[in-house]
Amino acid sequence: FVPIGAGSWVPLVTGAVHNAPFFALGVIISRVGLPFRGLLAITVAVLTFIFMEWLALEEPQSRAVTLLVGAAVSISVCVLVSEVSRASGTSRIMALIGSMGRLSMAIYLSHTIFSAGARIILQQAGITSPPLHILAALVFGLVGPLLLFKIAQRTGTVKLLGF
Repeated sequence: FVPIGAGSWVPLVTGAVHNAPFFALGVIISRVGLPFRGLLAITVAVLTFIFMEWLALEEPQSRAVTLLVGAAVSISVCVLVSEVSRASGTSRIMALIGSMGRLSMAIYLSHTIFSAGARIILQQAGITSPPLHILAALVFGLVGPLLLFKIAQRTGTVKLLGF
């Protein structure tokens, strides 16, 4: 967004040039496809996502790492969503995804408490490993809200908590 009269057109061109490689990569992947599908693609996407998040934590000041992480994380998430959607014929996977979708408000509203709590506990214990922090935040950020939802159901406070 550049307000009228707020300068030259250079910021518009700079943004387009900066994002052009990612746009081109998306076009290429959409036309060519992925070299593998199914569980392998999901596994590679998840491992790439975790590795890139770790890399971002290890080298937070590097511009090249920031661009690489952004591209790889974006592609990984797109592949993950695409492949999980393809697995719609597998009833167990879709049942799990459906239940997570129905509980997304509980997860959204309370995940930070649990994921931050897990990271604080790890920090206090002297554990600074980025992969462990990411894994703990992910697990506790999902399991904690699900347990909280179950407690809210039993106590009749689901609506009160906004779930």
